[in-house]
Amino acid sequence: MFKPDDLKDAVSAGIIGAEDAVKLEAFLSSRQSRQDDDGSGPGGDEGESLKFLTNFNDIFITIGIAILFTGLLPLIEIVFETVKHIGLNEHYGGVIVGLLFAAVAAGLMEYFCKRRRMLLPSMLLASVAVIAATAGSAGAFISLIGEPKADFWDGFLPTGPVALMCFTTALITGLVIFARYRLPFSLFLAALAVTGMAYSSATMLSNGGAIFNGGVSLLTGFATMLVAIGFDMRDPSRRSRLSDYAFWLHLAAAPQLIIGVNMLLTGSGSSSETNIDPNTVIESLTLLFVLIALAVIALAINRRALIASSLLTFIWTLSTVLDEIGMDGLFVLILVAVPVGTGVICLGAGWKSCRRAVLVLFPKNGIWSRIFPPELA
Repeated sequence: MFKPDDLKDAVSAGIIGAEDAVKLEAFLSSRQSRQDDDGSGPGGDEGESLKFLTNFNDIFITIGIAILFTGLLPLIEIVFETVKHIGLNEHYGGVIVGLLFAAVAAGLMEYFCKRRRMLLPSMLLASVAVIAATAGSAGAFISLIGEPKADFWDGFLPTGPVALMCFTTALITGLVIFARYRLPFSLFLAALAVTGMAYSSATMLSNGGAIFNGGVSLLTGFATMLVAIGFDMRDPSRRSRLSDYAFWLHLAAAPQLIIGVNMLLTGSGSSSETNIDPNTVIESLTLLFVLIALAVIALAINRRALIASSLLTFIWTLSTVLDEIGMDGLFVLILVAVPVGTGVICLGAGWKSCRRAVLVLFPKNGIWSRIFPPELA
């Protein structure tokens, strides 16, 4: 498959004109799309195409970026000590450090993401940029309103005004990265930020009520999945960048659904400190039903990612529930991992056949054919 950079190099070398390059790119893209649709292209229709790596150089550069930012970590202490030495609020150090790391990440993204389109390094840089911007906003906000309350953390996410500000900054940063670079992974970061915003807001409104928070988690999960399906509808063959956008949103949606159901059932999050009531068996079966329902939906919309991203969360929550019954740890592992692993292997091996069987249950005409694309024989 050609690369856009190849055409740019050909134009720069005077081999073809710019107008001819545009026509050639359109022709090659159209031909590749036809090959993908009928399964004659590379890989056929064996599943979602993941474009994390071009070659080992992507991994090599990613390692270098990780080492670079690790080397910059001592600057955090230096900046904080300097800020305190000159008599400023120490939280201004967080602002400075956040801006510094975000600036370095943004500069590197201009080259590796905007120019080179190297996705794995770009994913790491996007994560650094979001975390750095969030840290900077937290420093600025705390400097203005003071230290957060003692109950800043509730369960597995921070809560309160500072947390809401942090997650809002993370969302804005993720969307800016997406607007600038069209990096699919940035939508995953933005979706997580929306989840954090919803959870923080719900906790402030309900004083940490698990039932209310569970409902919020379910709503955000469904909303994220609906946006992903919207992208899928525009690319039923799962071959364009729109499919990559949907992939990361599906990856973010499924854990929210599982966690939301678990919170509604148990009256808490996924913590092992949960007080499980006598209906634990019903709760376990309900969680299993949710996973099966997600599997059916994933088959119908042709998205393995929806199942894959829910597995770890499902195994974690169900293992916690079974452990609270008093089951032995090894027995819990066997009871959860063996049937789940077997199911995943069977689905992976017979995905097309399973899809054909499941699609009988779903509408096939009009817009539904784009939501539930048919499986060709």
